[in-house]
Amino acid sequence: MTALKHVASKACISGVLHTNPISFYKAKHIPKGKSFLNNEELQQVMDLKFKKASHEIIRDQFIFSVFADLSYIDGNNLTPDKIRKSFDGQ
Repeated sequence: MTALKHVASKACISGVLHTNPISFYKAKHIPKGKSFLNNEELQQVMDLKFKKASHEIIRDQFIFSVFADLSYIDGNNLTPDKIRKSFDGQ
């Protein structure tokens, strides 16, 4: 929506439009509930076989993120130097 407002504003400045038809429009944010994978769906993801090894790695990163309770991007950015033993040495 922001891009459309920008284009309409530029059109007004350049004289293509006399008035900006959407200058007073306010978009409403409608929050959507989060959806989660159930156990069967997660098992289906775990059982997927791919032709490319890179796709298998992505799947494994996603599954690790699910079980480690990390967002996918946090799991993807995880490096060995960021892994530490807990207070009990494990």
